[in-house]
Formats: sequence, structure tokens, C-alpha cells
Amino acid sequence: MQHDVIIERHKASDFPSRLPFMDRIVVKKGSVEDWHALKSLHYKAGNSFGAAEYYRCELDGNLIGVVVIVYPQLLLAERHLMFPKMAPGTETKLTNTYRGKMVTKRWFGTISRCVLDTMYRGCGISYQMINLACRMHDREVIEIKSAMSKYNPFAMKAGFKFVKPPAPQKRRDALKAFSLYVESDPTDVDAVMAEIANFSPSLRERTRKALIDVYFKHSSRDKAGKNNKKRAKDFYETMSIEEVVAGLQDLCFSTAIYGAYKNPDYGNASMPKELPIEAFYWQGMNEPLNMEKLREWKEVKSA
Repeated sequence: MQHDVIIERHKASDFPSRLPFMDRIVVKKGSVEDWHALKSLHYKAGNSFGAAEYYRCELDGNLIGVVVIVYPQLLLAERHLMFPKMAPGTETKLTNTYRGKMVTKRWFGTISRCVLDTMYRGCGISYQMINLACRMHDREVIEIKSAMSKYNPFAMKAGFKFVKPPAPQKRRDALKAFSLYVESDPTDVDAVMAEIANFSPSLRERTRKALIDVYFKHSSRDKAGKNNKKRAKDFYETMSIEEVVAGLQDLCFSTAIYGAYKNPDYGNASMPKELPIEAFYWQGMNEPLNMEKLREWKEVKSA
């Protein structure tokens, strides 16, 4: 009898403990062109970021990953849970203004996007890349708010600590507003927009304003700063029904969780602009970069 299937049992020691190409991967400062090159591989692409800095991950000079770090939101409920002293209180206007400047320009940075070429996923590169990018970014705390972190603990492996999400009041408000006007599942954007397309102009406008009420109520980013009343009026006049329906998906129905990483290398003037991916293992995730290992790596690289 001829067998066309052969099953062999191997031991773990039969395989290398580390992929051979990992030693040739580096993380360094990048540019917006790096993001444009890989953004189609991200589930939430987006084209523009406010005051972003880009970190590229490359193998033998070829781009394989990108981390985008942007200025943080001024107000963020989840941040106030982890850092209670950051929450605005009854202090003077001067104190609150100073706090806001420190949050946005010194203390915090926010990971907005992280994407890795599909050919290299599953190797542990993402969390190593994120950890090294955070170390190279000159902010004391790097934060992330990600729905994907519920299913893939890449940020936790990079050293981030997470808080329990607050009660989903905004979800209940959004469900109530949608239920008054549409029968479709509010999380099914195509079905909602197909139903709204058959509305009369007056009903369409009432729906738009009702949904904007919910959006503006729960969007701390859009209420931050001065002239809230004027900004609310601008929303009612300019925000389309398509924009508010899409905006409510992110704001009320995507249950992102908030995490933060305290940068152990903040203020280190000797931090290089390029690090090998193996540097992740030179020290603990929350320990300063091992500068002796870095010097050894540079000597080998220049030899």
C-alpha cells in the first residue's frame, strides 16, 4: 500500500528560537511617505494627522512597518481615570490652561496608527516596534486608544497598562437616537444610510440634528477649547448626515480601550535616531535603554 501523507513529530529544539532575519530589522525616524506606502494594509486608513511623527521599521532597508504618533487630545475621560490629577477641576483658568499646554506639548503623545506588512505578521515585530518607537519619542507618557487591543494584546506586550472602560452611556444615547428614526441596526452604516435615503427632506434634517446632538454631547475633542456654542452651531450647519453617522460609529459603538506607557528614556539626550529591533530584549520593558548594549551594536555595525 502506497502512502501519500507522511507525518513527522518534531521537538521545539529542532527549530531556531529566533527568526534569522530579525537581527537585520531596525526602527528609525520616518516620514509621512512611509505611512502612505502601507496605509492600505491598515483597517482604518486615514490620510492626515495633526502634528504627527512617523517611525519606520525596515528590513535590509526595505519598509515593513510604520508607527504614527500624534499630539494627544486635550480632554480624554479614560486618561483622567488613569491620571486623576490630569482632569480639569475647580482651579483657576491659568492653571487649567497651563495643564492643557503641558498635556499636549510635553507630557503626552498618542499612537494613532500602527501597521505592519502582512508578510511579517505573527513574528512579534509589532509590539517590539511600538516599544522602541515610544522610547525614541520625546514624551513622558505615550498613550493608545485601540479597539484592536481587546483582541490582540500587542500594546500590552509593548509595556502598556490599560484601564477599564467607563460605563457606555454614550452607546445608550446613540442607540436611543437611532431607534427614534431608523429600524436598521445602528452599527450597520450601509443599511442605515439606505434607509435614510428614502426619508423626506424634513425627516432627514430632523434625523441629522438629533444625531448631531448625541455626537456633540459625547465628543470631548470637539468641545475642547473656547467658543463651544459657536462650534456647536457650526456642527449643525456643516456636518452632513453621512459624516455624523460615520462619526457615531467610532465615538459610540467602537469600544476602544485606553492604555498608557511611561517612557523610561524620556529626557535621555543620548537616545539614537535608529535602534535594532533586538534592542527590545536588552532590558525590561519599563527599564531605561541599555546604553552599553547600544554601543556594542554600533561597533559591530560600523565594523
